[in-house]
Amino acid sequence: MSEVLLEVGRSAENVFYSFLGLIADTLGFTAKVDTKKEDVGEYFDSLGEKIGAVSLERLSEKAPAGVDKDGVLNKTIKEAVDGSKKVLSTLKGHLKSLGQVGDSNVVGYAHNAKGQGTAPNDEQLKAMFNSLTGIVEIAKEVGLKELKVGSATLRATGGADNKEGAKILSTNNDPEADDVGKAAAILATVSG
Repeated sequence: MSEVLLEVGRSAENVFYSFLGLIADTLGFTAKVDTKKEDVGEYFDSLGEKIGAVSLERLSEKAPAGVDKDGVLNKTIKEAVDGSKKVLSTLKGHLKSLGQVGDSNVVGYAHNAKGQGTAPNDEQLKAMFNSLTGIVEIAKEVGLKELKVGSATLRATGGADNKEGAKILSTNNDPEADDVGKAAAILATVSG
């Protein structure tokens, strides 16, 4: 019996360390001025692949089948594994959706030709928003506290203000060449 429980403990430990690796990768990504949009997409793809690699099946297979007479421990482990698989599958789907975002332009790129701003891709923005909302919902369902809206204003190095960098999003005004740099500087300031 003790050997079986040790094996269950080792399996749980492996799952735990797989999750730690996933979290470390999540916290380790930073968009810089030269980061391409497709790099962000590839990053989310790799997170989805890592979630797929987390194998909870081994834990449920090694659950002690004959240890307790009523099978309560085995049933509890199986239910926990099944619930976790459902959450991970949903999370993987959201990350896969985010992985389809981007092109070969840097994150702060905006077309700055006179009379032409950069129009957003509404369909892609909606898909990203829905995926991010889904990830937040999963986090709330598993007990994480909901984020609170802050009132901090970001200022990039060199004094670029958010409203100056946002000029690149205008489709009816003429963004100037240095507006792109301001937007990139603001993006590079955001981390976490």
